[in-house]
Amino acid sequence: MPSLDVESIVTLERTGAAQILLYLYIHRDSGEINITELTQNIKATRETILRTIAYLATDNLITEIIMQVFPFQHKIKLSEKGLAAGQLLFELAQALQSQHK
Repeated sequence: MPSLDVESIVTLERTGAAQILLYLYIHRDSGEINITELTQNIKATRETILRTIAYLATDNLITEIIMQVFPFQHKIKLSEKGLAAGQLLFELAQALQSQHK
């Protein structure tokens, strides 16, 4: 059996990264998502979201797009790795939801 770094799962859970990945996966057809949209739709502070985005970018789960000219915008989108992770989270959420019906 392959080994699993359980600490990475704990970090994902603690930072709310699963929420962000799932949100990005569900809204993937919208393309890039603005950070303001995330702060309005994710139950976490802006600081937590920004910290989580940095973690997700470091782990190559998202790509950041930061505009250096006015209007200054900070957007993110799923990378291929993030898309795969988001799909798995979506399938897990569906499985859990179907058990409660």
